[in-house]
Amino acid sequence: MLIIIFFLIIILLHISGIRGLYYILPLYDKFLHFLGGIFISLVSYKIYINTKKRIPKLIEIIFIILIISILWEVHEYIWDQYLTVKYNLPQMQLSKLDTATDLIMNIFGCLIFYAFIKKKYNDK
Repeated sequence: MLIIIFFLIIILLHISGIRGLYYILPLYDKFLHFLGGIFISLVSYKIYINTKKRIPKLIEIIFIILIISILWEVHEYIWDQYLTVKYNLPQMQLSKLDTATDLIMNIFGCLIFYAFIKKKYNDK
């Protein structure tokens, strides 16, 4: 249930961004990528716990984060190349620096989530 709620929150925040918050709040995009990193880590963690019955290694989570983050950046590129022009929608990728910092924020969200999980299991 937590995953569904978190997913819906991220979708609503993304829609808000498309409606203009990306341009009103300069760090809004970075905040969403940070939350996305946490969300992807949470989903990956749940899958590992349910299928492999163990806590995933940090490198496994980072690999998953990078794959999904790169796919998301491809989505942003396609959005900008086709939908922005055809339907006059806001641009998602502002520069190469934007793309790089998006990936970094996803990984940062992953690291924060992983530190929380490690602390939770080390305290038991």
